Amino acid sequence: MVALLVSPQVIEDLEDALAVSDHQRRKAEGTLGPGIPMTEVRSRLGLEKK
Repeated sequence: MVALLVSPQVIEDLEDALAVSDHQRRKAEGTLGPGIPMTEVRSRLGLEKK
């Protein structure tokens, strides 16, 4: 049995890279769903534009 220690930052970086890659793949395939406008996101989070 082998164990590999990986820093949390490396895991986060890999997850981010995977998310970007998945987004690019879905965009290229034309299967990317509609986005949410920033104004709607801010409204849902209860944030006001300053």
